[in-house]
Amino acid sequence: MARPKKLRKNSLLESHKKVLFIYNPVAGRGKILKYLKVIEGIFARDGAEIELYPTKGKGKDLPYLIPKVNSDYDLIMFSGGDGTLNNVINILMKEKSRTLLGYIPLGSTCDFAHSVGISKKPFYAIKTVLFSDNVQQIDIGQLNDRYFAYVASFGALTKVTYITPQKLKKTFGYLAYVANAAAHLFPLPVSNLRIKTEKKSFEGEFIAGIISNSHYVGGFKVLNDKAKLNDGLLEILLIKKPKNIFGVISIAMALVGRRINKKHMISFQASQIEIEDKSGKGIDWNIDGEFGGNHTDANIRIADQQLRIITD
Repeated sequence: MARPKKLRKNSLLESHKKVLFIYNPVAGRGKILKYLKVIEGIFARDGAEIELYPTKGKGKDLPYLIPKVNSDYDLIMFSGGDGTLNNVINILMKEKSRTLLGYIPLGSTCDFAHSVGISKKPFYAIKTVLFSDNVQQIDIGQLNDRYFAYVASFGALTKVTYITPQKLKKTFGYLAYVANAAAHLFPLPVSNLRIKTEKKSFEGEFIAGIISNSHYVGGFKVLNDKAKLNDGLLEILLIKKPKNIFGVISIAMALVGRRINKKHMISFQASQIEIEDKSGKGIDWNIDGEFGGNHTDANIRIADQQLRIITD
């Protein structure tokens, strides 16, 4: 990776004297490993101390990382997929750390990176962390006691896998595209919910819900074009239980066409939302692409501009 001959005078790199680099050594087939020596070398030439920490797996990193996050690092870099992203953000939020972050994504969709303006290609993401002067302050979501960077979802679209690759759309046409979206709505896990926000309350049967703070979820641009990462608001999309197969197709067409079908969807913004499963059995949640637990009562709120991250 070539280093620019001259850095801008106000480069953040000059202020990074103590750096912690957390990376998942197996994410993205270990792509980050070939860049480690280059990254170490660049910081060393600028007189910075950098400590490398390869993650060990769920639950094994906390005893080490919690005291590290509370140390006097100028920059915390981290690299990995959604699991690494979520773990690092949860540690930072729970420890109330405001340390500057640099993110090198290695996931498949890289929704969070895409939303904040970080390349999903490691070379360019590393270049951004090392040489960009741009720092964004962004909101972070919270579901009960767990934080999320970009999405908490439940139901038929929990993994948001209804998007057919564009290549298939071109090959088989629009109807095949809609059929694929409809197929991913089955089986229909209907939940009878009581929903409350700061402005309204309502009840109903729903097959899915997406609560996000992102421009992209599952590689798919969110339906709400007003979405911002630092407005103190969550983007909420609830999909009602369709009465028949025609309703399923109508929902699929709306999702594919990136539009709100008011007959089957409820879309709005809120800083906080409470979702109660009236059956008492609880519903399974997905948080940043990972299983987020089963909750009968989900209290979801936004933490306003709590994360400082380097972007392009």
